[in-house]
Amino acid sequence: MHRNYAAIIVCVFACLKLVYAQTLPDTPNCPPCPCAECSLTCPPKEPENIADGTKAALACDWSCSYSVLHVLEALRLYTTNEDKDGHLFDPPAAAKQALCELLEGNANNEDLYCAAQGLTHVECGSEKVKRCLSGATQPDSQGLSAFLEILATANNNPKPVDQDQEDQLFKHARDAIKKIFSDKEGKQHLAKIQDSFGKKDNNVGLFQLLDALPYNPKDVHTYACDLETLRAAYEMNVERLASLIAAKTSSKK
Repeated sequence: MHRNYAAIIVCVFACLKLVYAQTLPDTPNCPPCPCAECSLTCPPKEPENIADGTKAALACDWSCSYSVLHVLEALRLYTTNEDKDGHLFDPPAAAKQALCELLEGNANNEDLYCAAQGLTHVECGSEKVKRCLSGATQPDSQGLSAFLEILATANNNPKPVDQDQEDQLFKHARDAIKKIFSDKEGKQHLAKIQDSFGKKDNNVGLFQLLDALPYNPKDVHTYACDLETLRAAYEMNVERLASLIAAKTSSKK
């Protein structure tokens, strides 16, 4: 008798599991952060050099719910010299402020990010609007000349190897742009983004695109995944990404 009950219970749980799996919504074709449970040990392995380590760490921080908004704010500061509250900085101060944002998202990367930016030490305020309180205003060393480009494009998406994979990537990018178009003030944002890309101010255009994506605190994974898709598309083909935006702002005639 007990064996029969046990068999029935196992069968019921198996059926429930199958039904649950069939009712789950489709998730974007986007790999998760490589760190287990987005732990504070990002990146998952010791880097071989500063450039590769920075790219791996930023790709992880872009993917993780606790750090993604800090990385986005760092990109704002690097591209506009302004924070989300409208405070303007000169470029060296903006870079330090951006570093504070990155460290707020993941303090374990301090040595790596400071080296990538050419700083040997930085101290940040603990307020919500952080201020770099001390440390050199100018970098102590050259750092990575491509740091902004690495910050903007670091992602975990496998690079497309053929036209079908590239088309699939840009299909997901188009879906993300549709979310912006349907959001409050999204059409105004897309008009400004198209203007930036039209002026070849691509870094600003990319930041504006990422910043315009609607943020859902109840589904940060999908939000981070959409950001990743847009960055991967930007890295793959800026002109094709810009054409998707133009398709939402201009007539086809």
